[in-house]
Amino acid sequence: MIELHPFVELLDRHMGIMNWGIDRLATASDIPKSTIASWRRRNGAPRDWQSVVKLALALGLTEQQTDALLEAAGQPPLHRLLRTPKTEADKRLLAGYTMTELSLPEPETQRSTSGVEAQAGEEPFPPAQPAGAADAASGGNRNLYLGLGIALGVLVIFGLSLWRGTHFVSSCAGNRPGMCEVPAGPFLRGSTEEDLARFDELCIRFEAGCQSDFFRDEMPQTSVTLDGFYIDRYEVTNRQFHRFADATSYVTTAERVGSSMVWDPLARESNDVEGANWRSPGGPGATTADIMDYPVVHVSWEDANQYCLWADKRLPTEAEWEKAARGENGLLFPWGNDWQPDYGAYVDDMTSPLAEVGSYPRGASPYGAEDMLGNVSEWVNDWYGEAYYADPESLLNPQGPATPVKPARVRRGGGRATRAGFLHAGWRIAWPASVDTTSDLLGFRCADDF
Repeated sequence: MIELHPFVELLDRHMGIMNWGIDRLATASDIPKSTIASWRRRNGAPRDWQSVVKLALALGLTEQQTDALLEAAGQPPLHRLLRTPKTEADKRLLAGYTMTELSLPEPETQRSTSGVEAQAGEEPFPPAQPAGAADAASGGNRNLYLGLGIALGVLVIFGLSLWRGTHFVSSCAGNRPGMCEVPAGPFLRGSTEEDLARFDELCIRFEAGCQSDFFRDEMPQTSVTLDGFYIDRYEVTNRQFHRFADATSYVTTAERVGSSMVWDPLARESNDVEGANWRSPGGPGATTADIMDYPVVHVSWEDANQYCLWADKRLPTEAEWEKAARGENGLLFPWGNDWQPDYGAYVDDMTSPLAEVGSYPRGASPYGAEDMLGNVSEWVNDWYGEAYYADPESLLNPQGPATPVKPARVRRGGGRATRAGFLHAGWRIAWPASVDTTSDLLGFRCADDF
């Protein structure tokens, strides 16, 4: 059996996820069908980075996924390409990419009409594609205008409404690459008695073994005001953490201790496994080579904090994470107020496998942050306080209790081993995590100030 070229293998994988054939990819990418077929036929890769970026745009790949595709084709990563565009056509191509994925500033005349992807529960609109290099001079803006027209049409027809059961997902807006902008202002934090009754129903429906009393630390529901901030669109990946560790020679808690907790999906329990750490998630012999764009796991709170500081960011506060996940109107789930079974990685009849970041775009929050429920639980900055939501000092830019009630930092979001009945945007997780807890169910994302 012929071994596939890494580029062909990776491209086939992404086409399979989208359930696309060559015809669909050729139309979406503005690359001739014969050209795409030739790469597959000769088991090779494009000789130019422009073709790779066009494919990534067509497939809606994340920054990390695009870098992986570029690397497989022997091309430089995006951050280098963005610094050195050679022609006007290249600039237009990269500008199209940065506006859809890297969230760099858009022209002022376009900002009000860009970014609506789709109504939750429907297939998202395909992103506007940049014109080919050959016709860039004459038609370089055609697809951009088409994309803006589609977005404007959605705004006119549907309005930027928010109604029970669904919401319109904005693009990940802002001027920080890979981060979503969350504007300053109030939001509804916590849960009501009515919400807790709803959680009871979900616990029973999914036989999750939970009950509403588990969530009383989310009460009372109050209006909390935050300054504006940015939050990572995705959980920090193995690829990103490798860059950090390589640059700093950082040694994680699990590496120093010599073991970490690994989830056993058959026994449905976690066990301490010697040799398990972020480099070897399953224990000795395991690697991250094939999961570079999956969330980094086996990281303690301190590991997460050190990474964010190295990246000139910080861990989000618990309140920031909650606003980023549910919007200003207190949605029960990032996508709305009705549970959707295929919007995240979690336990249904069996444990979901860990998913590549960005695998569930329909589960995005109102600000465009993805994977906020399921996949991995996420560290936030705050110490846990069971009654903290009742503290009147917690209503303006809350930072959590000044001193720990118990040595536990809050985690948010739940993960692939969490049953559906538990998962909602207001869920506060503090057990049994101390600051040194590490597990293959636990990761993080970063935030930053405006």
